[in-house]
Amino acid sequence: MAGGMNNRKATQQTSSSYPANSFVHRGDGLPQSAIAVQIESAGALKLSEEQFYSLYHWSLNPALTIQDLLQRFREELDRFPALEIGWQREECKINLYLFACAIASSIDHCLAEACGDITIDSVLPPSSHLRSILQSSAERVHSLRKLVRDTGLRTWRKNWTACVDRSCELLLSPPTEAQEIVGTFRHLAMRLLRDALPPRVLGYQALLPRCFRSGDVTHYDVLSLAQSFDEVIAPHSPLLVIGVGPAGAFFAPLITASLKVLKWRHVSWMTLAASDTIEGWKEHQPLKRLQRGLRVLLTPGDFDPAISVAPTIEMLQRIGVPPENVTIAGAKLSGQSVSADIKADRIQVIPLEPDSLHKRRLLDPKSMQYLIAEYFAANGWQQAAITVSRASGNTNGRAPGTNKWQRLEQIFSVHLGGTTKKSVMRDVSVTSAGWGWLGYHSYIAAARLNGFVPKPLGLRDGFLFTECCSGEPPAHDPQPPEAMPKLISSYVAARVRRLRLESDASLRINNNRNGWSELAEMLSRCYHPAMQRLKRRELRERLRSYAGSVPTLVDDNIGPEQWVRCEGSLRKTGFDYYCRDPEISITDPAWDLAAATFECSMTPDQEQEMLQGYTQETGDTSVGRRILLYKLLYGARVMRRAADAIAQWHSSKEHARMRLVQARASDHLDKCESWNRRFQEARDFLVFQMSRFSGGLVQVSQNATWSKFLFFLDMDGVFDCELLGFPHTTWSGLEALIRLQSHAYSVVLNASRSIRHVRNYCESFGIPGGIAEYGSVFFDAVRRYEIPLIDARAATQLAACRQALGALPGVFIDPGYQYAIRAYRYHGQHTVGIPLDELTLRWNTSAFDRLTLILKPTETYVIAKGAGKGPASVEVRKLLGLADAPTAAVGDSGEDAGMLEAAQFAYAPANCSLSIRQLAIQGKCRIMRHAFQRGLLEAVVETLPAGHKSCNATRARVHDIDSPAGLISALLDIADRSLISQLSGRVG
Repeated sequence: MAGGMNNRKATQQTSSSYPANSFVHRGDGLPQSAIAVQIESAGALKLSEEQFYSLYHWSLNPALTIQDLLQRFREELDRFPALEIGWQREECKINLYLFACAIASSIDHCLAEACGDITIDSVLPPSSHLRSILQSSAERVHSLRKLVRDTGLRTWRKNWTACVDRSCELLLSPPTEAQEIVGTFRHLAMRLLRDALPPRVLGYQALLPRCFRSGDVTHYDVLSLAQSFDEVIAPHSPLLVIGVGPAGAFFAPLITASLKVLKWRHVSWMTLAASDTIEGWKEHQPLKRLQRGLRVLLTPGDFDPAISVAPTIEMLQRIGVPPENVTIAGAKLSGQSVSADIKADRIQVIPLEPDSLHKRRLLDPKSMQYLIAEYFAANGWQQAAITVSRASGNTNGRAPGTNKWQRLEQIFSVHLGGTTKKSVMRDVSVTSAGWGWLGYHSYIAAARLNGFVPKPLGLRDGFLFTECCSGEPPAHDPQPPEAMPKLISSYVAARVRRLRLESDASLRINNNRNGWSELAEMLSRCYHPAMQRLKRRELRERLRSYAGSVPTLVDDNIGPEQWVRCEGSLRKTGFDYYCRDPEISITDPAWDLAAATFECSMTPDQEQEMLQGYTQETGDTSVGRRILLYKLLYGARVMRRAADAIAQWHSSKEHARMRLVQARASDHLDKCESWNRRFQEARDFLVFQMSRFSGGLVQVSQNATWSKFLFFLDMDGVFDCELLGFPHTTWSGLEALIRLQSHAYSVVLNASRSIRHVRNYCESFGIPGGIAEYGSVFFDAVRRYEIPLIDARAATQLAACRQALGALPGVFIDPGYQYAIRAYRYHGQHTVGIPLDELTLRWNTSAFDRLTLILKPTETYVIAKGAGKGPASVEVRKLLGLADAPTAAVGDSGEDAGMLEAAQFAYAPANCSLSIRQLAIQGKCRIMRHAFQRGLLEAVVETLPAGHKSCNATRARVHDIDSPAGLISALLDIADRSLISQLSGRVG
């Protein structure tokens, strides 16, 4: 390889010769980059491939600021005149275009943002007329404040448009004219770079387009859109090109420049941020003097489904642009056109088809022959003949149900030969890695992780070339589960040592949505709804203080299927996914460890082994205290993505077509089933991790025993709530459990949840046993066995019913239920039950005569006839030999009525259903003053013997919120407090 992996010494010398962060000052006061100083003394640069990419080590940082972009833009201007190798000059031209457009797009969105958070709508009820007045007044004050504050910035941004135009002109220019264009470009840019922008703007996180970073799009594809538009529209009328969203700011100026080359005379461009309104458009000249024949070309550009052009079209129609004068040119992904949300039939759409992408054409063996042969020629191979080996099938977009982007990838078999060497066969992987500097991180990470990842050959034309492992395709599980903890700990520790970042991007994030804001939003649900938005900023700041001390480029793709065997050792593939999709903006290696805990299904002992190995290699002793936060965030993101993937597929045209022909392709069905399993696994992961944490707070006894007094306890709505988006208890629930256990009361869980949940809760909280799946099975944690409470005939019918329900369109089965069935459909990110009339039409009473239904808004249960919480509680008392012993029970729903009636002391929290209230009227149970876990604690106090009835459910507790565990503990305490109590203090 030219300048390959053996040239590490030269790379280090180059990096020190051209420091990216140092500046000197000239007489005019304008800082001059050290790169420019070195170029002036050294003249032309003939850099090897590794030396060239080493100049861009900063590209490892996935979250750059506007200040970073301005600095790197200046360095690129200084570097361009001295580069002599043709492909490096082309890369530099691409980078200047990407920098100029990224600066423009980021400032546009900075200008479009509000001056501050407006929380009026969360404090007052939606129907409040006062809220409407205050909201309107606040928005006017903010608009006026923005107008005064941003006057100078708007002027600077308007002048920067000329720099964007010059970057596009440079990109389109032949090599002979590039030097002259760069001269004028540099003179224009230097005048603007002398102006100091406000610190809040310089620290704003840059918006980088996913289409260039993750979607395999190149600037050649943007030019092809302009060519297609020119072929269908005659250049006889004025044209305005509008870039919608972050990527539109990259598409619009380049399309405009290309159309000018194609002899369009009256064409201009503008960008539109997501929150821009029609008021801001009136300043644009073509709209200001609106001509009757004005044509508009919209370029959404990105693969982000959140970017919709429908509001833009509506605004165009309001200002007088008819639909027939509007054309949309943009990306098309997985059968979903950008015209999907357009209601006007007269609007023309020019899609960018995945199969027509420039990178896909480059994957042709004839195109790759020269580059692959060049790499192996550097190692002495004189002949290199390539053939297509196999393709990954991944292309253009986010893999549904995951946080990973699929990429173009092709495997080539290379036959190497030479006069002095014996012929051999090698496999080379060619994987899309972004465009321009947005893909350099792939090569840099591969070079630094040498020994842990496949050997890198180089990076050209947006493709990363690596030597594949010989032999068969990667196995799904190349390593036994017991070997994964040590493997993961060593790999993550290597990333900490070799992929450190200069700064923690998560600590300087503006108001964009990122991992910390997602986690703060989740945790804020422990507060009263009127307090949640008010507390999110405080929670974000608190969460950021827990970040690790060594910012690192995390992997975010840590599953066991990503490891392949190569020459006797395992190598990690897909090691740069986070940099391709840096939504979470987290640089703590604990994120990867948390992800591995879920993806590798680690037991607590395996997780402990992984953390100990990582700590020994890095000295990071606090990782065990931080990891819970990342587990919560990772599990919540997996749940959301899996639900979105299912909803997206079911709403697609392909699914509608398959339903019409009454056929469900097996591959699509398998995908939906895998997303459903992933959703349920993530939910279980969150529940189990939180129960382990909560059990650790109270230090429950692990030696559970049966006593003579049984306390039957419902889980959902009584011991657990779902404030965080999944079932968990609060401090009142924990205190109720502590009081029962301290007085030798045997708690028996009686839940609708699966047997897995009951087993986990018994282990986490030291509970001797529990009833699961609506009275279908009993788990005895003392004797470590489970007893089915249904007969064999019902079990056989349940198996048949499970298959019948799973065949219904869009119906999924919870895989965790073994003695009952939980069926549901997905509606957005939540589940819904199956309508009774649909089940009645398909229900065969003779085949399922031993089964009955329980209908819920969020799911539908099928259980054996005669089963239920009431009969199960009676049966358990007999199994334990305590049929005549006094019992107590707490429940909140109609399904708990039988359990309450069978108990000597029956209670219900204030959130109980109407049927339980009717039971209370009959004198068969008592309703508490408080709801949920506070109501449970109140009921427990009523049950305790005389002398132990004093209780204050909101008593003050001391929580060390300087640690993540202390924060979670404090929030579990806050969840039980009243609104007044929450208003009176800070977090914790």
